Amino acid sequence: MTNKSLLTIKRYGFIIPVLFLFFQSCKGEGENEGGGEIIYPEHHQVPARIVSPANGDQFDFGDEITVEIEVKEPEKVKDMKLLVNGEVFADDLKAESQNITFKTDIGRVGEMKFFLSYVGDDGQEHGDNREVVIFSDLVPALKTVNIVEELPHNRDSYTQGLEFYQGKLFEGTGQWGLSHLQEVGVNNGEILRQYAIPSNQFGEGITILNDTIYQLTYKASTCYYYDMDFNLLGQFNYEGEGWGLCNDGKSLIMSNGSHILSWRNPKTFAVEKTLEVYDDQRGMINLNELEVVNGNLLANVYTEKYIVEIDTLSGKVLTKIDCSDLVRKKPLGSDVLNGIALNPQNNKLYLTGKLWDKLYQVTIE
Repeated sequence: MTNKSLLTIKRYGFIIPVLFLFFQSCKGEGENEGGGEIIYPEHHQVPARIVSPANGDQFDFGDEITVEIEVKEPEKVKDMKLLVNGEVFADDLKAESQNITFKTDIGRVGEMKFFLSYVGDDGQEHGDNREVVIFSDLVPALKTVNIVEELPHNRDSYTQGLEFYQGKLFEGTGQWGLSHLQEVGVNNGEILRQYAIPSNQFGEGITILNDTIYQLTYKASTCYYYDMDFNLLGQFNYEGEGWGLCNDGKSLIMSNGSHILSWRNPKTFAVEKTLEVYDDQRGMINLNELEVVNGNLLANVYTEKYIVEIDTLSGKVLTKIDCSDLVRKKPLGSDVLNGIALNPQNNKLYLTGKLWDKLYQVTIE
């Protein structure tokens, strides 16, 4: 077992509120599966509980975890089972103290939840739960971008989303009162057409799926959707902030500034699944503009000079792509690297930034 200390997490910038959540929402002994506290009489002995691991323990993907179960009053325990991430892992357990060991390569990186469930002598379900953190077992490969061509980009465009669709380039821009959906010329950076969102809203990522354009907002918890003529068709509401948006041909994939990505139904915007993103040292926070490339996910990391490549099955960070050469070229007074677009018609990849004067066609090496 690799047990990284809390100091290591702090050192690498892990989200402290997430750790706080471990201890607030998962106190462990004396809770049921739904998180409600079970009140026992004074000096009551809990019949069965999880001794280890402890809340917040950290492991690497592939490590073995031993769940130590202690049963002190077997006559008060029946139908005992262990659930891992909501799925039954071990059923019909004997009402006795025991250890259950398994490898953490059964799922994804991120939080792993254990729940020991049993029926007490009162006929009610009782239980004990723990949450641990699984880091990637991979050190991300290091790559860099190579500039193939420099093209003009509108210096006034605060780029939040960038996407090709049927050979045309679309862009979502931000800033209060200056947020737009627009089509731009690839070779000259000219704004060909534009639609302004309400001036009290801050535009974020965009994506296009089945002739429908989707555009997030930063704080308004609203996703607008349009037809290809920029006619507003409606809006979806969601909880929290909107940052980056892309699609995999079936679902919309959204970031919210944390290390968690959500796959959403394009018809309802309902969350279909979530994925936590980790490298070997931390949860990868500030995931911003997104693009699916070769089955994996490329993501800008807000304020950083690199892009990460993410495995969409496990959540592992596979690659860190250094974009320092691009950032060094950005004009004075511009903002950070942001904007990733793959043109599927010629397989060319383009990058830019907020208020940059150039759109770069690049390769990754």
